[in-house]
Amino acid sequence: MPEYVTLISTILLAALHVLIVSKAMRVLLGTGERDFKSYVLWTCFFLFSVVSNYNQEMSNDLRLVGNILFMSLLAIGTRTAPLKIKIAFSLIMSSVLLLVEVITVLIIQAFHVQGEGPVGIASFLSKMIIIIGLVVLEKFKRKTYLIDISIRGFLLLSMIPLVSIYFIKEIIEIATKYPEYDGFAGITSGILLLINYVIFDVYDWLRKEAQLKANNKLFTQQLEMCSRQTAEQEAMYNELRRMRHDMKNHLAGILAMIDSKRVEEAHDYIEQLVDGGMITQSQEVSKSGHVVVDALVNNKYAIAKMNDIEFNSNIFIPNKLPFKNENLVIIIGNLLENAIEACKKVSRDRRFINLEINYEKSMLHICVKNSCIDEKREIIGGTISTTKSDKANHGMGILSMKQAANIYDGDVMFKDEKTEFIAVAVLYETE
Repeated sequence: MPEYVTLISTILLAALHVLIVSKAMRVLLGTGERDFKSYVLWTCFFLFSVVSNYNQEMSNDLRLVGNILFMSLLAIGTRTAPLKIKIAFSLIMSSVLLLVEVITVLIIQAFHVQGEGPVGIASFLSKMIIIIGLVVLEKFKRKTYLIDISIRGFLLLSMIPLVSIYFIKEIIEIATKYPEYDGFAGITSGILLLINYVIFDVYDWLRKEAQLKANNKLFTQQLEMCSRQTAEQEAMYNELRRMRHDMKNHLAGILAMIDSKRVEEAHDYIEQLVDGGMITQSQEVSKSGHVVVDALVNNKYAIAKMNDIEFNSNIFIPNKLPFKNENLVIIIGNLLENAIEACKKVSRDRRFINLEINYEKSMLHICVKNSCIDEKREIIGGTISTTKSDKANHGMGILSMKQAANIYDGDVMFKDEKTEFIAVAVLYETE
C-alpha cells in the first residue's frame, strides 16, 4: 500500500476515534467546556491517536494505557460530571472500543479474509458501529441524578472493564494461535461487550437508590424547615400581640394626658416611645400581594434585622403564581436561610442580603446576593458542595431546591465571588 494512502487512512482513523470519544462524552457526561485547555487536550489526543495507529511497533498495552489516560484527562478537564463517573467512563469506553474492534476482526476472519486489509477495514467498521450505537443511545439517554454512589460501589463497577480488558488480550492471543476458536472468541467478546454496555445502567440504578435514600433525608429536612418556619411565625405573632397590648396601654395614657391638658408631658412620652423603639415602621419589605411569598420574605427580614443584617428587596410578582406554594417556600426559604447563615459569619458592619424576585413572560426569576467570608467552596456545574463536615446529612437544602426547580424545568445555580455569594433560581410555567 502506498505510503500516502497509509498516512491518510491513519489520520482518518484517528479523527474517527476522537469523534467517537467526543460524542460519547457528550452523550454520557454532558456538554463540556470550550476553552484553550480543552483544545490543547483534544489536539494532543488526536496526535497520540495518529502516532499510535501509524507506528506499528507501538505495543498494544501502551496504546491502551495512552487511550485511558487521555480519556481520563479530557473527562476531568472538560466535563462537570462526578469524578468517579469520569474515571469509570474512561475505563468502560476503552474496553468497549477494543471489544468492538476485536469482534469486527473476528467476524471478518470468519469469512477467511486474510492480510492487513481486513484489520484496517475492521477498524473503520468498528468505529462506525460505535458511532451508530451512540446516536441511538443519545435518543434514549436516561435522566441523571443529583446523588453519586459510594466509593466502594464505584470500585466494584470499575473492576468489570478492567477484567474485560484482560480477557480481551487473552482472546486475541487464543484467536491468533488457534483460528478454530474464532467462534468462541467472538461469542466471548460479545458477552463482554454486553456486560460493559449495561454498566452505565447499573451505575444509574445505584445512583437512583442513593437518590431515594437522600429523598428520605430531604423529606425530614423539609419537615424540620416547616416546623422552624411555624415556630418563627408563632413567635413573631406573639410578639405582635404583646406590642399591640402594650400600645393600647400607652395610647390610653397619652389620651389621659391630652385630656388633662398636659400636652408637653404627652409629647415627651411619645418621644420616649419612639426613642425606645416601641413605635417603628412596619416590618414589611414584601408587599406584592402574594400571601405566601410576602409572609416568608417578611419573616426572614425580621430574622435578618435581629442579626444586624442589612436586608434589601425588590419583589415584582402577581398575587397568584403558576407554581405550588410548597415549592416556592422550599426555594425562597432555603436561599434566604443559607444567606442569613453565611452573613452571621461576617463582621456586623459588612452583613447584607439583596433579594430580587420578578415574574415575566412565564418565568420566575429569584436572585439572592449576600456577604460571606472568603473560604474554600467548591462549585461544580453550578452546584455548591456543603462546607460542613457532615456532608451526608448537610447540603440537603441545595438538593431540595434543585428538585423543586426541576419540577418547572428550572434550576438553581450559584456563583462564588469570595466575599459575596450569588444564588439564582429560575422556574418556568409548565402547562
